[in-house]
Parts: sequence; structure tokens; C-alpha cells
Amino acid sequence: MLGMDIFEFLLETAPKLCNFIMEFNKVEQKCNKLEMKLYDLEEEVVDMNLQLRAVDTNPYKRQKDYVVTFFELKKRFQDKAGETLKNCEKGRKWNLFSMLLTLRQLDYLLMCSEDLLSKADQLKEEGLTYDMFTRGIRLYANQLIGNTANQLRTNLLESLKKDRVIGIHGNHGSGKTNFMKTLHNVLYDDTENFKAVLWVSMPEKLPLDVRGIQEYVAKALHFNLDDEDTVRRSSLLAKKFMDMAPGHVVVFLDNVKEPFQPCEVGIPISGFGSENFNCTVVFTATSEDICNKMSCSNFTLDLLPEDEARELLLHEADLKNYYIQSCDERMTGAVDDVAKECSRMPLVITQIGRSLIGKEEIFEWNTRRNELMGILSDPYDNEAKILDKLKFCFDCIKDRTVWACFLDSTKILFEKVPVTRQDLVEHWIQGKKIGQKRRRGASRAAIYDQGHTIINELKRLYLLEIVERDGTEYVMMNKWVGRLAAKISLEGEDAPR
Repeated sequence: MLGMDIFEFLLETAPKLCNFIMEFNKVEQKCNKLEMKLYDLEEEVVDMNLQLRAVDTNPYKRQKDYVVTFFELKKRFQDKAGETLKNCEKGRKWNLFSMLLTLRQLDYLLMCSEDLLSKADQLKEEGLTYDMFTRGIRLYANQLIGNTANQLRTNLLESLKKDRVIGIHGNHGSGKTNFMKTLHNVLYDDTENFKAVLWVSMPEKLPLDVRGIQEYVAKALHFNLDDEDTVRRSSLLAKKFMDMAPGHVVVFLDNVKEPFQPCEVGIPISGFGSENFNCTVVFTATSEDICNKMSCSNFTLDLLPEDEARELLLHEADLKNYYIQSCDERMTGAVDDVAKECSRMPLVITQIGRSLIGKEEIFEWNTRRNELMGILSDPYDNEAKILDKLKFCFDCIKDRTVWACFLDSTKILFEKVPVTRQDLVEHWIQGKKIGQKRRRGASRAAIYDQGHTIINELKRLYLLEIVERDGTEYVMMNKWVGRLAAKISLEGEDAPR
């Protein structure tokens, strides 16, 4: 019985033993094969490094992260394979168990080498680098007319050399977006001094939180933010910007409605310790308060001086100044009247000027003036188009009391003689817009302080204008802002909640 058991055991193990002996004889062959794979892999790495060095001088090329990972994997594989081959060289005095382990290790390393060689071929085929996205497209912008805007652009370009956050605020319809587009295009063309120039358009209606701004910035970078955590998203965006180093990066954000900290979003204006990297944020806002809260360098884009408003109107109407000067005084007067009805507001001037292209007769300009004054109906509905473009300016009013006071002020300011600050506050008190919810003991002086505070807030929102005459401050309202406020009052639009 015992003899039968031994015989069956030998029958069962003999094939495995023979197979082991055969594999044992192949150890040297497998070691040689592994050495060849290491040589082939080294040749692939040399070739890849040559390709990478060929684009090292191109500042707009970056090595893919996958390539870095491949080099790390190759280094670990090389160390492990070298250690295994070194053990094989020490001698052949293995026991059965150590031999089995060595054979398995060799088979595993040969399989890994095949994978790495295949990955190297794939990486070279797909490309080892990517084109760093540093510029979108050159933006369409209207030509800046007059010395005021051009001088402001010169000052702002100088500010870009030292400031990290720059805010542009000003009257509604004063051309802030168009002005910033012209600035963007100057930097876009200057590839020597500006490594990257990015444009981010914020939504017109709703203000965004940090997460929302991150989405728009990532979109401008052509970068997919998969992470849901705001802090990690900020780090991912900052790394994306820092990958552009060295150089100066400028991010333009149009129509900012709430103050924010660029570093919280992921725009590394501090440089994150890099001496050869600068990042500047330039933004537009309809409120001076936003700029103040962001501790930035402020630039104000005011309404045009009368002579520049006239020049812009003629430019948009495609009429040369010398042509008007050659006409009689009536034509010159008609041009001046139309320019005056535009209230020095570039948005309005551009719309009206383009509607007058090809119209060179005095009666045509008089007709447009009468339409603007409301004497005649406007068949092209230019006023409605202008008011629609201006409507977003009221989104910046957050307080119901401020909203009510502003709409009520149109009753005494719209197209009427300016009133003093004191008279406007008194008007609000008499109309029960302020002072109705005061606590017991609140003095009348406290209510007046509230009224003057609201006037200042509306001034910083560019919804009211303050002028000083003979030491007295008067309150005024732009004609087109007043028309829009009257339209909203008529339609009964809800106050902010």
C-alpha cells in the first residue's frame, strides 16, 4: 500500500519537477532577456528626453503629467530589475523555494517591461507635451475716441507694472467693458511682456460666490474642475496658473458684482513664493464700493466731456468733423443737440450714432433729436434697446430701502432742476421712504444721517450724481438712468429681497 502511494506521488510530481528543471535552465535566458528589455527601455527614455529638450526653449509648451509619472515608474522598475539581476549573479545555490520566487520575480519583471515599453510608444505617439493655453482670441472692441480714455489706458498700462489688483468703475453705459477690451487687446498682442492674457465674462444678472467664479475662471483656462471642494479647487486653479511660470499673467474679469479675494478663487496674485511669476487681476464693476472692498488700485471711467461726446457721435455716424464744419450753423447745432440728448454716455452715443449712418441732411438729424426728446415716436425703438442694455445696472442695489428711495427720487430729479441733498432727504422723509422703522429715542438727525448715507451709496453705484455750486451740494440724475427708473416704476418691478 505504501509503495503504491509513493508511485502515485512520483507520477503526480514528476511532470512538475521536469517543468521546474526546464524553467531552472531558463533562468539565465530570462535574465538575458530582462537585460535586453532594460536596454530597450533606456533607449526609449533617451529618445523621449531628446524630444522634450527640443521644446524646452518654447515657453508655451509643457511636459504632460503622465510623462513625469512614466519616468518615475521606469526608475522604480529599473531599481527592482537591477536588484533581481544582481541576486541572480551571486550564484546558483538556491533551494527550491528561493528558485521559485526568483523565477516568478523574473516573469513579473518581464511583463512589467513589456507594459512600460508599450506605454512609452503610446506616449510618444500621443505627444509628450501639451500647448499651454495662454490666450483666447483677440476681442472685438470699438475704437477709443478722445484723449480721456486713451490717457486712462496709458495710466492703467503703467499700473500693470506694479499693481496686482486693478478695478475699473464708472457710470453705467460709460464704456467700461469696451475700454477693458481695448486694454486686453494691447496685452494680447504683447507676447514678449505678457505670458498669458485671459478674459472672463461674468454673468450680467446674478452675482457669483467663490465657487461660481472658479467655474468661469476654469472655463477661460480650458480647464476641467472635477473636484467639489472649494479649497482644493482653488489649489488646482493656482497650480494651473503657476504652470505658466515664468512670466506675467493678466486675468480680466468683466462685470464683477460682489467683492472677492483672488487667492481664495485660485488666482495667485501673490505668486505663491515664485520670484519669476506675476499675476494681475483687472476687473470692471458698476460700484465704487466693490473696488474699495477689494483693496485695489481704482480707475474711474467717467462720462465723456462734451467735445469728446460730439467726436464719438460723429465717428459712429461715419461723418467727418470737417464735413460738419463745412455745413451751416443749423447743421452744427443739430449735431450738438443730438449729442446733448445722449447725455455724454458712450453706450447711448454709439447706439444713436450708428442709427444715423448715411444720414447727412439737417432734417434727419432734427428728427432723431425730436425722437430722443420724446416729441416724436421712434420707429426703430432705439430707446428701448438702450434701456434694455442698461437694465442690469439696478442689480447692484441690494437694500429695499435704498431701492425705494432711488425710484422715488425720479419724481423730483428726472429732467428737472437739481435739488440740494437736504431737500432730497426731506422728500424721502415726507414720502415715508425712510424714518418709518426707527426705534424709540431715534432723533431726526439720525434719520437725516440715514438719508445722506443712502445718497452717498447711490452715488457710488453711479445712479445719482453730486455737483457742487457756490458751496452747496446738489443731486442730479442722468437722463437715461432716470428714464429706466421711471420705466421700472411704471412696470412695478419688485424690489430686491
